[in-house]
Amino acid sequence: MSRRSVGHASSLLLAVLVVACTSSPTPSRQSPPPTTASPASLAGDLVVTRAFDGGSGSLRQALLDAEAGDVITFDPVVFAPDTSTAIVVESGLPPITQGDLTIDGSDAGVILDGSRLSEGGFVSGLEIASDGNTVRGMQVVNFPAAGIAVAGGRDNTIGGERSIGAGPIGQGNLTGRNGVGIGLWGSAQGNFVEGNLIGTEADGTEPSATAPTARGSRKGRRGTSSDPATSSRTTVRAASRWRMAPRATRSVPGT
Repeated sequence: MSRRSVGHASSLLLAVLVVACTSSPTPSRQSPPPTTASPASLAGDLVVTRAFDGGSGSLRQALLDAEAGDVITFDPVVFAPDTSTAIVVESGLPPITQGDLTIDGSDAGVILDGSRLSEGGFVSGLEIASDGNTVRGMQVVNFPAAGIAVAGGRDNTIGGERSIGAGPIGQGNLTGRNGVGIGLWGSAQGNFVEGNLIGTEADGTEPSATAPTARGSRKGRRGTSSDPATSSRTTVRAASRWRMAPRATRSVPGT
């Protein structure tokens, strides 16, 4: 091969190497940019995305899947804070036995409705049978037993500040048209009940002609009052009654 041919070939090879080194990699070889996990996939966070009684995305399924330390919240697109959406159950929900579980509807509009229960008996809307749980921001109506029941648990928190959260009652809970508003029964001790509305409208005022009434059984509670102007106080209105336990039973005068 002539010296000119070799030089020409070397020039071509050098040009190919320069192009190869300066060309951008193809898209298939690019590393994908880091992504942020959606709330539904974050560890310890279960998001209710459907208002159905069961199946994927439902509150019932979330209660079945939940483990100690989890937080159950509600998608505000489905459960809009300004137009509450009802979850109508046809059988009792699974009791909360995990412990250290939070059900938080404070940034959504969630109604738990037991008007279509197919079973009779003493069925509560949410039943707590373990320690260290929190329930806030829920509207629970039309259950034959308690709207929210603590049956033998300790250090549970029912409610919170009504001024915190985008939902209609903030961290407080509303119960109405239930056999009992909030029940603390059996060996329930050292539980905290605050900021709840029992037998009232969502703003804490006297109920209308069709508004729910309730009875409340309380034990080991703290921070309860009938002052509707204070967002951390539990308000009892209409035909509501509190029954003191375990040693004394009495009705609150004027209710």
